[in-house]
Amino acid sequence: MDKFLERLENSGWLAVVLKTLDAACIAAQLLDKEKTPVLIEGMDAALIISSLVQIILNPDCRTVRGFIALIDREFIQGGFPFSTRHRYGGYSPNRSKQTVPSFLLFLDCVYQLHYQFTCSFEFKTQLLVMLCENSYFSQYGTFLGDCERERETLGVYTKTVSYWTHLFRPELMKNILSPLYDPNSQVIWPSVAPCSLVLWSEFYMRWTIDQTFIEQIENIVNTKITQEKELRTKVIKLRKELMDLQKEYFETQVNGNNLISNE
Repeated sequence: MDKFLERLENSGWLAVVLKTLDAACIAAQLLDKEKTPVLIEGMDAALIISSLVQIILNPDCRTVRGFIALIDREFIQGGFPFSTRHRYGGYSPNRSKQTVPSFLLFLDCVYQLHYQFTCSFEFKTQLLVMLCENSYFSQYGTFLGDCERERETLGVYTKTVSYWTHLFRPELMKNILSPLYDPNSQVIWPSVAPCSLVLWSEFYMRWTIDQTFIEQIENIVNTKITQEKELRTKVIKLRKELMDLQKEYFETQVNGNNLISNE
């Protein structure tokens, strides 16, 4: 365990996640509190930080469709070089300076936001895992190429199917939507203290940690939420019945008093 934690710290990955979140929070504060324009230098950094700022400030970006629209707008149409960045895997001996996990960094930062504000996101973190996997290897054409021009040259839009079309299928969406979602129209301000960061074990350690226990917990949560909704429905129905009975009682009382006064 000590060796694992030592290797995790030596990797410096969580420190990069922390710095990225910190930069996004500063930019969001300048825009929201100071009403000051923000200029971000660098291609990958600009895409990551600007996207995180939108998630922090805009509640629509925390919905499934809003989040996918954000990725499509900022990364796909914005010209993020997926083919260059994801050309080689993490264990490939042919890695270069152009092969960096920038999109993974963005998704990890989103996971940190999701971890701190779980109920503010319409989707489960499973969606983040699916996006990361498909950005490296996929039977769909959404993450192919380095820019829109290259995708058009390769005929991506005519020869392949969009991953978004697959993702929005009802049978898949029901596994992505979070039962804990409670729409929050407010800005979410995450903690960027080192102790607030957690390892994204659902992604990095999914082959070493048994996911059965997590699935069991999710099933229990879903059952409790369903029961709560049923009870809320019953409470509303009982309150309506009570109001109807009270109304009927008062009407009976009034009619009775009128009869007595007429006599």
